[in-house]
Amino acid sequence: MLNIYTHTKKIFSKEYLKYTLAKFTGRNRGPLAVANSLVRGLKELNVEYRINPRYSTLKATDVVHVISGIQAAKDLIALRKKGRIKRLTAGPNLTLAPHEENSLYMSPEIEKILFPSEWPKNYFVEFDKIFNEKIDIWPAGVKDPGTPKKPVKSRDFTCLLYIKNSPIELIKKIQDVLLDKKIPTTILEYGKFNQKEFFSALEKVAFMIYVSPTESQGLALHEAWMRDIPTLVWNRGYWEYKGHTVYFDKISAPYLTPACGIFFKNSHEFRDMLEYFHKIRDHFEPRAYNLSKFTDALTASIFLKKIEKTHEKITTEDNPPTGN
Repeated sequence: MLNIYTHTKKIFSKEYLKYTLAKFTGRNRGPLAVANSLVRGLKELNVEYRINPRYSTLKATDVVHVISGIQAAKDLIALRKKGRIKRLTAGPNLTLAPHEENSLYMSPEIEKILFPSEWPKNYFVEFDKIFNEKIDIWPAGVKDPGTPKKPVKSRDFTCLLYIKNSPIELIKKIQDVLLDKKIPTTILEYGKFNQKEFFSALEKVAFMIYVSPTESQGLALHEAWMRDIPTLVWNRGYWEYKGHTVYFDKISAPYLTPACGIFFKNSHEFRDMLEYFHKIRDHFEPRAYNLSKFTDALTASIFLKKIEKTHEKITTEDNPPTGN
């Protein structure tokens, strides 16, 4: 039996309360979005699974994957040590570095780690070569909303500016250019809007400017691409974390291709790249690209191959995550 965890089952823990709050406020980003996609994909494939079952129901023949939840991972490592589960895999949303949480990812009880793209794996491998074999790549999927009611290429050149942990000076210069060019702009700042507001904005614009220092995958980008919205993405090219710097040429959007959009490096080249983006807007095909690689069913089938397990029937103990 495949069992998927997004949080600990210890109901009085901070982790459990945080999960519950996120679920009921509708801010289902990151780990919950990954879980939502996986659950939908497993259902499409008619695969047997349980989402967040009680620990007491786990059997020695069960396979367990922890998507998120530090405490959940610690609980399940302890259970595997006792022989209570057969196989334990984890990722992508536990720790940001190998040494955190007492080197949780180094635990021999975790047989495989799934990361959404190459650069986080490269970062871990720099610390210990064991991660070269232990980590595998598995990007999550996003829900297909169907063909946009109004074709994106027929819309006025309106913009959604998506801001996530970005320099204020850069944002101001981007806004100045958009104002100078008289491009109508909707602004959303990460953590200050819900999913419904994001999807509603995507239904009205012709493109998105995405400003985030790093993304291990960038599900918001995939959600835009699935709605046929091309993106102009800031790519700083590196990530700094606790004194360590990681360089990667697509660190802000690991899965951006010419079908989905283009990068700009800094405020100095933003104006020119925006003009170029406008000229080639009819050549982008982001929805077709995502339908070929990032549907729920496709990514769920890849997940099953990565954890080396197949199933046939669906069952659930908890209600599956909602949203996304």
